[in-house]
Amino acid sequence: MNSSKKSKQLFEKYGLKGWGVFFLSGIILFVFHITGLAQLLRRDGEFIGLVLEVFLLVILVFLFPKLFNYFSKLYNSILNNRG
Repeated sequence: MNSSKKSKQLFEKYGLKGWGVFFLSGIILFVFHITGLAQLLRRDGEFIGLVLEVFLLVILVFLFPKLFNYFSKLYNSILNNRG
């Protein structure tokens, strides 16, 4: 089994299909640039800021599916208890 199939199965396991998590991470990084937070991180140098942004992207890619799964279960349990 190649690595793309493994990553696809991992994302489907946590409730995301296809490239949704990468798309969402890209949107979050775009907002990160617009708000000027990237410039605050880059004050120590261009390379350090770039490393921090890539690190943030990796964290978002691997943590978002877990958080998405947690909040979707929480939301479903709230809906089930209402009724």
